[in-house]
Amino acid sequence: MLEYITNVEEAVVQLHRVTSTGGRFVNVATNWGALFWTGGDSDLTSRMVSIWRRHAPHPNLPIALPSLLNAAGFGAVRQSPITIVNRHFHPNTFGYGIAHLMAAFALARNEMSQDEIDSWLASLAEGDNHNRYFLSSVPILTVATRLYARIHTLGELDRRR
Repeated sequence: MLEYITNVEEAVVQLHRVTSTGGRFVNVATNWGALFWTGGDSDLTSRMVSIWRRHAPHPNLPIALPSLLNAAGFGAVRQSPITIVNRHFHPNTFGYGIAHLMAAFALARNEMSQDEIDSWLASLAEGDNHNRYFLSSVPILTVATRLYARIHTLGELDRRR
């Protein structure tokens, strides 16, 4: 959920504060810039993905997270992909669920009409019917360890005085 926090830097500092030395930070966040989706109407899919990238202040948090963790006093940062590949568009797939979530987001923001959304979803189902549907997404598992108490910069110490 860190990608939904505007001031993610402060959130990571606070996570460090409440984590014991030797304690673990564990996070899974999707790197939305790595989403690949084909098989439906390509123009509508491009629009929907573009709208969705605005759903969170940090849609590609895994890229910045290691440096944020190191700056806060975490170490031994490791990242691993959790690759999702869907070849079908049905209710038991990630693609189906995220498509409907994205559609609700776009509709609530008045960025796509219900007709456009219905057309997009139908095109994904049609792509599946013709074996052209493909989605890949890469959530990233990030694990770090609190190594020591956070070292404050001189500027931070001056502000505290």
